[in-house]
Parts: sequence; structure tokens; C-alpha cells
Amino acid sequence: MDIIIAQNFLTEVYTGRKRAMATFERLIRRSHCRYIVFVDNMYDKVRELMNELSGCLNDKGLTRHRAYAATATIRPNFRLPQVMQQHHFTGEDGLIPRYSVKFHHMVLEIAR
Repeated sequence: MDIIIAQNFLTEVYTGRKRAMATFERLIRRSHCRYIVFVDNMYDKVRELMNELSGCLNDKGLTRHRAYAATATIRPNFRLPQVMQQHHFTGEDGLIPRYSVKFHHMVLEIAR
């Protein structure tokens, strides 16, 4: 395996920082991956964890350089099906379709 992708994973574990960092350290040490790609929800705490994780792994010599989380915005290139627009996204209970998606991302190159 050359690449590991952690999508919307840090949102679930950012409150247990030490455990999350230990998990990624074990993952790097046990696998043969060359890259870990993070794509996660645009929360400040998630971005902080990404940067902290990058620094910790780099300090331990597990990555080639210290990476920093970046933020991007994309606009999906497809329309929602009409039935979803009519029934699921009515504006009630905050269910409003998003036209832009904002997220944090970071790539760690593993030192091999």
C-alpha cells in the first residue's frame, strides 16, 4: 500500500489527541505506506490537530518534512436530483443544499 487516505476521520477523534497521534504513529511504523492524505471538515480544531500531528510525526523522524493543513473550497459539478431538491432540502430543520464545500487537507510524506 503506497497511500492511506483519512477522510473525515479527524473530526471523530480530535478530542482524543494523544490517542489519535499514537494511532497514526503505529500505522506508519507497521505499514509500508509512503503518503497519508487527510481531507476533513473545516473545523478549527481539526486544522489544529492536523498541524500538531504533522509536527509530532516529523519530530519523531517519521515524515520527510513538516506539512501544514490548508483550506480549500470546491463547487460540486453535478446537480442534486430533483426529488432531493423537492423533498430533502426544503430549508426546514437547517437542511439547505450547499453550493460550495469547504474543507481542510494535508499530505504527509513518510520517511522510508
